[in-house]
Amino acid sequence: MSDKYYYRYATKDDVDLIYNWANEKEVRANSFNSNEIKYEDHVRWFDRILSDKEHNVQLILMCDDTPVGQCRLSIDNRQATIGLSVDKNYRGTGVGNALISNICEWVRENRPDIKTLIGQIKPENEASAKAVINSGFVETYRNYELKL
Repeated sequence: MSDKYYYRYATKDDVDLIYNWANEKEVRANSFNSNEIKYEDHVRWFDRILSDKEHNVQLILMCDDTPVGQCRLSIDNRQATIGLSVDKNYRGTGVGNALISNICEWVRENRPDIKTLIGQIKPENEASAKAVINSGFVETYRNYELKL
């Protein structure tokens, strides 16, 4: 992983950070469910995600000491669906590519039980589709997959 970027595990202290990123206009537009998220619903969801480590991993991408994005792994058997977002202040700077390439490396190093990563991307989200393809994902029917 690049010295500049690294992942850290999310903690309960990140609840507002993740909430603000999740409700940002462009993130909502690129989500399959584009409705605004209610804070109370987010807090319940976030607590559940953090407590179910067998099926979920929530990570924060750091650039030096600054959080610049997040990645969630929803794990089912030997595959994980990834959910990603980049802080709006860092879009177009290469953070999206770092987010994806670093999660591939992180999974190989920390979760060798996961053999396939799945990226579900809306067709109109061309920037995300390009970033996952550049990281080795292959387009399948409605998804992008990377065999590890």
